[in-house]
Amino acid sequence: MNKIHRDIGFLITQLTDGGAERAVANLSKELSKYYNIHILLFNSNEITYSFKGTIYRIGVPISKWPWMRIWYIFLRWYRIKKYKKNNNIHTMISFMPIPNLYNIFTKGKDNAIISIRNYMSLRIKKNIEYCIIKYCGKKANITVSVSEYARQDLIENFSYSSNKVTTIHNLCDTRILQKSNLEIEKLTKNFDFSNGVIATVGRLEFQKAHWHLLRAFSIVNKNLPHIKLVFFGQGNLEKKLKEYTKKLSIDNNVFFMGYQKNHHTFLKKCNIFVLSSFFEGISNALLEAMALGLPIISTECQSEVLSKQIHQVDNMELSDYGILIPSFIDKNFDVNDLVFERADYILAEAMEKLVANEELNKYYRNKSVERIKDFAPDTITKQWVEIIERYK
Repeated sequence: MNKIHRDIGFLITQLTDGGAERAVANLSKELSKYYNIHILLFNSNEITYSFKGTIYRIGVPISKWPWMRIWYIFLRWYRIKKYKKNNNIHTMISFMPIPNLYNIFTKGKDNAIISIRNYMSLRIKKNIEYCIIKYCGKKANITVSVSEYARQDLIENFSYSSNKVTTIHNLCDTRILQKSNLEIEKLTKNFDFSNGVIATVGRLEFQKAHWHLLRAFSIVNKNLPHIKLVFFGQGNLEKKLKEYTKKLSIDNNVFFMGYQKNHHTFLKKCNIFVLSSFFEGISNALLEAMALGLPIISTECQSEVLSKQIHQVDNMELSDYGILIPSFIDKNFDVNDLVFERADYILAEAMEKLVANEELNKYYRNKSVERIKDFAPDTITKQWVEIIERYK
């Protein structure tokens, strides 16, 4: 396909650590082959993801004064609308509820595409955010959901019209997995991988349910005392999670690496990747782990990626592309709570199985490489171009 000489925009709060932010960065590079790209950021000077296109910082601060907030809302609306008009934006694609709302409110002759990144009914109750999501779905030209499960959720629980919401998965750009830096190379060189390493990547937030992973690892660690667990990511639960590792007496075997750019050379040397989330859309971290050839264990929130046919073995589900475990009970994290759930034990069993069974480990490594082809940039980009070109 040749270059289509139109201007399209992405509207998002920032381009730092986060799944939606990474999706925008990846799409900007792929869609720049066909369009002139504009990326509008709310108020972020730091950019951690590589991108292509023109950056426009809306530059409206956050105020604690209610009357100033009203003024800033209007100012943000005015700047976005003016930018769309001055740059002849054909289509604006927004990510996350508040950018989605601004995309709808500033809609003129341009087309408004909104993106929903999660299974929203598990994330929010019937509050103002619920109303925003429902309203935006009615006013947008089309909504792009990141998974078919999330699409059905919008239809059933937010009254979206089935012909106005479609599914396009995240793409996985394997080229970024080849990049490294001196800091991560030094970290990789000095780390002992000889006794096995279990890894996870993601923000240290409630959604990721990392305390359940710590519980399961404490069980594994009793049988395999030298195995290690590594976290890549940062977030507001970091301090509590570190405290929890001490309560579980596993702090010598658990490593919090923080946010590391181009951590993939380290990740590739690990034995297993675990996703413990309560809910997800399509996890970028999981896709990248599959692209690196790691065997996957995930809660059922990612069954769309891992399963076609499922075989029940003990308490686990061995799917086509990884091991699925039941979702955890959705409740707040308490560092003094040392009562384990059934799913904690099942996760521990799955981790031990993949560490001990080399044949099964190798099988799922090969399956990860096979599955990731369905998320190739060319495949996903073509779907986006088809959606954009639907509204001329």
